[in-house]
Amino acid sequence: MYQQTTRFFLFFFCLNGLSSYGQKEVSFKEISTCEVLSNKSSVAKTRSKALTAIKVMALQKAGVSEIITSNQYLEVENSSIVQSDAFYESTFSDIKGEISSFEILGFDQHIGEAGEILICAKAKVSVIKYDDLERDISPLNVTGINTRYKSNENLSFQVTSSKETYFWIFLIDEQQNYILLYPTKAPENNLIKPYNSLTIPDNSKEKWSLSTSKSGEEKNSILIVTHNTNISADKNTISDFNSWAKWYKKLNYKNKTKQIFNLIIFDP
Repeated sequence: MYQQTTRFFLFFFCLNGLSSYGQKEVSFKEISTCEVLSNKSSVAKTRSKALTAIKVMALQKAGVSEIITSNQYLEVENSSIVQSDAFYESTFSDIKGEISSFEILGFDQHIGEAGEILICAKAKVSVIKYDDLERDISPLNVTGINTRYKSNENLSFQVTSSKETYFWIFLIDEQQNYILLYPTKAPENNLIKPYNSLTIPDNSKEKWSLSTSKSGEEKNSILIVTHNTNISADKNTISDFNSWAKWYKKLNYKNKTKQIFNLIIFDP
């Protein structure tokens, strides 16, 4: 949260073509997967594993299997360190495509042949496929983002770029809300010149305070998008992964990048 002052059964799929930027969108009406509920896990975490399996299967069925990366956190679980996927919205693949929409259709529970408990999930998924791998991208060099913040501590960092590029900054909170942090006001300039350094936010004008209302730790992420042209993003219409992806699809994939930085807000 922040305050601103001032998973294996494929049932159906259909293929839709997109005319812009050599993109094709593959839509799966329903993908269903099941995971075993172990003694060391919970229903919620097993559901999350099933959702992760769905998104991986969707990417592979669409032909996007070269590289799949996820927004992951290191967690201590049952005295061992494990990789835990934050949720389905967090899959980011920049090679031959990426998930463009994800709608959970429901969860179910079954008893397997060996008596195991199966937690199953169903979802409707769309994947954007890219025809051309040649890209001209300008990711930002980002410094100053910490991995842990005390509740009510301010977020501030620096960005530079080797090329002139436009950039947008989003916060993804633990409830998977997508919040546009920058730019949000008309005078704010989201164009960065080569090798110029910008402090975000401009501390002389505003501060971004990270806070949590829960006891313990809250996981958040900073998502930074760059593109060679300025495509307006509306903070009033972007609220979750699907609405964010609707805007992100407007950007030419040859010239866009996204970077994610995980952080934890804790109440000491």
